[in-house]
Amino acid sequence: DCSETPSGARVAVWQRGDESELSVTLTDTTPAARSRTFALALAESIRDVLVVPRDPGFTLTPIETPPKQHATPTPGTTPRDAQHVGSGEERTRDAVGGLLFRGAAEFRFVPKTSTPLVGADLGVAGRRFAVGLSVLGTERSTPIGSVDLLALAALASADVVDLTPVFKVRASAELGVATASGSPSGTATGHTVASPHAALDAGLAALLPLDARWLLEAYASAGYAASLSADADGRDAAALNGVFVTFDLGLRLPVQL
Repeated sequence: DCSETPSGARVAVWQRGDESELSVTLTDTTPAARSRTFALALAESIRDVLVVPRDPGFTLTPIETPPKQHATPTPGTTPRDAQHVGSGEERTRDAVGGLLFRGAAEFRFVPKTSTPLVGADLGVAGRRFAVGLSVLGTERSTPIGSVDLLALAALASADVVDLTPVFKVRASAELGVATASGSPSGTATGHTVASPHAALDAGLAALLPLDARWLLEAYASAGYAASLSADADGRDAAALNGVFVTFDLGLRLPVQL
């Protein structure tokens, strides 16, 4: 119907020689909506032709999703996502699975005689405890010559309180022997003496990881020593005994590199 107000329309669509026909009645449609109604009818007729009829025997089979595989770590290894999250010392020890070597330079000051001493200590460290050997010494000049002080001791320390994963309260003890010797000048005389050496101290320790295997260690403490002092011309020239302050700086590293 090609009149100005058509009463209807017929839509015919051919596909591979097959005809599909649809009749559209427009008498009940307002003039403003007839174009839209016709377009919808045309789209529906094309859709019906293009949709492929489903085979009655056709069924959909869901695709099964395989279960997630969880990797099992090889004995002796730790998956990256399951690595222990703790202090740098714990991660380092876990990575190598045992003790750590430790070595440190040591500076000690005895206020009693304003004696500075320098030395070193070497040993091994576990999770909270460390043991090793320490050597401390100094040389002081006097008007009648010089005096030498030396202390060789076994040491043990324990981290008694963890303030943070890095900072710890540490206590340590030394037990060994101290010697003092004099190098007189002019008509002065000198001699060498030895004495037991014992010391206790406590302070703050810090363990900072440098990488997955190395740790930087620092320790500042104060303590008291029962040890030896050296005198010259009747006055104390140097001392190991009495109140002291100490600062250590060193490294901890795996026993097996």
